Amino acid sequence: MRIVWLSLVVVFTLKSHGALFPIIGFSNDTGTMLGLFWQNEISATSAIQSFGLTQKKGQSGFINAANLPFGNQTINIQLFGSNTGKSYYGIGNTSKKTDTETLYFSELSTTITVERPLVNQWNAVVGLTASYYNEDVGKNSGTREFTNITTLGLVLGAELDTRDKTINTQNGYYNAFTLNLYDGHSIFSNDVRYFKPMPHGVLATKVYSTQTLTHHPHILFLSGAGSYSYLRGYKTSDILDKHLSYAQLEWRAPVSAWFIAVPFIECGAIGAHPGQLKKSLVSYGFAGHIPFGGASLRLELAFAETNKEFYFGFNQVF
Repeated sequence: MRIVWLSLVVVFTLKSHGALFPIIGFSNDTGTMLGLFWQNEISATSAIQSFGLTQKKGQSGFINAANLPFGNQTINIQLFGSNTGKSYYGIGNTSKKTDTETLYFSELSTTITVERPLVNQWNAVVGLTASYYNEDVGKNSGTREFTNITTLGLVLGAELDTRDKTINTQNGYYNAFTLNLYDGHSIFSNDVRYFKPMPHGVLATKVYSTQTLTHHPHILFLSGAGSYSYLRGYKTSDILDKHLSYAQLEWRAPVSAWFIAVPFIECGAIGAHPGQLKKSLVSYGFAGHIPFGGASLRLELAFAETNKEFYFGFNQVF
């Protein structure tokens, strides 16, 4: 388990619409971690979040602005930056890993999309996405795994959303088809989520599939197991390839006014494409969610094959 100790110092509530979390943590891989998370609700359906973290391998952070109203349209803005080292074992490598291999690079990405009514309850999604990648050859023992790139992409999609529009969804259905077009890379994904309120909790399900089309694979455009949002329990970027499909099932059961128990199970498969899958994936675990305002603090322990991981995050994984 990589995270062996984690402490939340204090929680500041900002009026009734937001919160501020200073964070202190420790990892065998990264040493002491210091961070800050901030969230502010603009309305019942829109919010701004920002997060920053520093540790011995570098710094990372993001800013997300979701569902900003603009006439009969909504705008979503995402900005992410990182110069941290990440685990890397090669593309399509499914052999057992014993030693961590770290790939150091700087990354900056931003996506801006606009949603507007299309037909019935479907919305059209159009936007731009930009990515920057710069590998630190010095820290990587003088070798280069991927080329440095700066690329601009087009986002096209359609979205159906009947969820209750809260940050922590209680009921409803969501389906999004997305196509990201870059120079030399294309990524298609389908995201389906369903939330069923029950007498003692919420049954939350997600089915997701993504495919990268390219003759020159790059780490920025590949998918892998080990994210803190899906296939939890695997090592970060344990397996990277051009196709990933998975399903998630969570039972979100309130135990008290301040604690929600969340057992979960996840399964999937990864490979070059659906006809060439290399490995099946299964993980499971237990999470504790602590609500504050319209958001949640997450503490999770997940298991996958011979590995286990501890995760700390904000709001639901989906």
